[in-house]
Amino acid sequence: MSANFTDAQVLSGSDRTIGLVLAFSTYIGFGAAALAYTYFSKARALNISTDFFITARNSANLFKMTWSWYAAAMGSWILYTCAFQAPGSNYGINGLVINAIVTGLPLPLVAHMGDYVRKHVPKASSVTGYAKWRFGRVLQVIMMIQILQSLIMGILVEYTTIGGIFLTFFGVQPYVPIIVCGLIVMSYTAAGGFFVSIITDVWQSILAVIMLLISVIYLSASFKGFTFPPMADYLGVTTTGWQAVATLGIPYVCLTLFSEGMWQRVWAAENARVGKIGAWIACVLLAITTFLLGFGGTLAYWSGRADENSNPNLSFFLAFSDGSGMGSVAVTILLIMFAVAMNESAIDTSQNALTDIITNIASVFGFNLSLNVVRIIVLVVQAPIVVVASYLATSGTNILNIFLFNNQLSTSLFIPIASGLIPRLNRIVSTFSVLMAAATSIISVLILGVNMYGDFTSGFLAFFWSPVYVWQPFVLAPCVSFLALIFWSVVDLSVRKVMGWEMPNLPADSLAEAEERLKEASAFEQSKVTDDKEK
Repeated sequence: MSANFTDAQVLSGSDRTIGLVLAFSTYIGFGAAALAYTYFSKARALNISTDFFITARNSANLFKMTWSWYAAAMGSWILYTCAFQAPGSNYGINGLVINAIVTGLPLPLVAHMGDYVRKHVPKASSVTGYAKWRFGRVLQVIMMIQILQSLIMGILVEYTTIGGIFLTFFGVQPYVPIIVCGLIVMSYTAAGGFFVSIITDVWQSILAVIMLLISVIYLSASFKGFTFPPMADYLGVTTTGWQAVATLGIPYVCLTLFSEGMWQRVWAAENARVGKIGAWIACVLLAITTFLLGFGGTLAYWSGRADENSNPNLSFFLAFSDGSGMGSVAVTILLIMFAVAMNESAIDTSQNALTDIITNIASVFGFNLSLNVVRIIVLVVQAPIVVVASYLATSGTNILNIFLFNNQLSTSLFIPIASGLIPRLNRIVSTFSVLMAAATSIISVLILGVNMYGDFTSGFLAFFWSPVYVWQPFVLAPCVSFLALIFWSVVDLSVRKVMGWEMPNLPADSLAEAEERLKEASAFEQSKVTDDKEK
């Protein structure tokens, strides 16, 4: 039998059964292997503290870090990036290249920012520790809220994607794979923490790359001797494609500061050098992966195997069809297994990050929660996400809608908060100026929406919940936040000077240096006590 991409359910009969068995076996296999690794290796003995359980601090070598960085930025959603090549999106080949580059770029960016944070806030288990050190409790809480909603949106994207895949290919209700994935991942992350998560990242990423290579080889062979028609304009170099620098590049970069899953890799690296080298290698691998998957969509539409009536999310799958909507069952199942492996890896990252951020939120309000309590909270939080994701997958919601909200909000927050990473601004940029700059940026985007679309609701939906990304708000938000940061800093400094108030002042030393001085002072006092006793 063949996979029929024109049917509401692509696989049927024995093909469906085999596909379901292999897909769920992939979930179960990784889960069982992770649990076995936890109980029959040093992983269980290592997880002796809450800090190590959450961060796996300084434990990952270059090999582990490379694959873990790769897994951190991947997910089953990566299969749907081919939707950018569909008619109407008009991203073209240049947009495809830009998307591939900016998808990998956040990894080394986080690694290099993390080098600064590791030096100055060495015991932080979350990037919010940096926010507290640099700007105080208010900014820490705001950053926690942004990270939390970013994590929830990321989980929503993953669950929606995999739920949609199972519904489309097997006719299985979306909540089934979502619940299976969530529970299996929770079982091994609860047992082994982030240390075991890194190990599964390696396994899942290597398997995914092998399956992707097999798919690409098969796809290349399927086009041997094929005569392509003239390429449609929307698949070539397009204006929308160049706009991807703004619509994709800017938000992808800005999101890095609020990606708790990526920041956990900063703490896990043996040292900053390992973290940065691993991130650059993973960046290249991820860019290649994203390009290949997107180009599969290009080939599908260029060859005529997909058209304007096709489901854009299935573009990569349609590239393997024969033009009449029929395709290879073996390759289809292989791609679904690829999606499952990446889905499990992404949920793994998100659940560990949720555990981390919930623990930090609780500590801010004076609650020292046990890991078991945090796990229960993570489970409870995911319950409504499962319901919403099942609805979105069933209704065929484009995952680009979900991405947009998070992308747009991050572009307004990034520059003000990231300014704290520049030591020369320590006595210039204050908490007040950061808050005002971010608020000014968000308001400017909302005003632009009203101006472009006539009313608040239409403008908000166009800029925060749409599958079509326009470049104007992504350019406006960081530009306004930058200029507003300068303006409000000048206002803040002027008022402080007139009123005789203290200027913004972050201690010149870092927490690491302060801690070292404290140790030296303690050692000095101890030596004095010893000398007194000897006398």
